[in-house]
Amino acid sequence: MKFAIVAIVAAAGIVAGCASVTKGTTQNITINSSPSGAACTVEREGKLIEAIAATPQIVKVSKSKSDLTLTCNLEGYKEAKHVIPSDVEAMTAGNVIFGGLVGLAIDASTGAMNKYDANVTVVMQKAE
Repeated sequence: MKFAIVAIVAAAGIVAGCASVTKGTTQNITINSSPSGAACTVEREGKLIEAIAATPQIVKVSKSKSDLTLTCNLEGYKEAKHVIPSDVEAMTAGNVIFGGLVGLAIDASTGAMNKYDANVTVVMQKAE
């Protein structure tokens, strides 16, 4: 009987990371600019994550509680910066109910409890 209880508790701990299992620890973000064709960089905490030669482009980023900074340049236009905020994944609520602290800790440590907007558009302003 004790073995069955231990096995159930261990299994619950392994699968408790709901967002880790269902949503993963990475995410694709579609980067657009208006007008299109801008060269952009995606940074997190001052570190380059991805460089884009020309928009539109899809980038794959690891999830984190930290916001992303998107900087775009296009000839004839002013440099444009845009913050892509990190938000809490809805599946995190499932961890509180079903996974408890173990599931919440797994999702927090892997970044799976976070998400970014799936589509981002930077509007470029003409240079004077």
